[in-house]
Amino acid sequence: DVEGGQAVNLVPAEKPQDVYTFVLNVVKKKVHAQATAEFEESMDPERYATEEKKKQLAQRLIELDVLQRKVVKQTVMTICYGVTRIGAF
Repeated sequence: DVEGGQAVNLVPAEKPQDVYTFVLNVVKKKVHAQATAEFEESMDPERYATEEKKKQLAQRLIELDVLQRKVVKQTVMTICYGVTRIGAF
């Protein structure tokens, strides 16, 4: 896709692009959305508990300032080598 091509410098641009920063911005947007999500207490109790846990984890990521380019780079860079969840951290 064009957006992906731009992120990895396959499409001409005024200045070089950085795919890791691009991915980081997507991740930050999703984590912030999860951290501020509101859930209906009337939903299935098990699902509510799961969503609340995700919310707490997202808030903790923000609090600890873990969402950094170097963290994203390590994970993205090794995807093509079949990195496992444990290896990504």
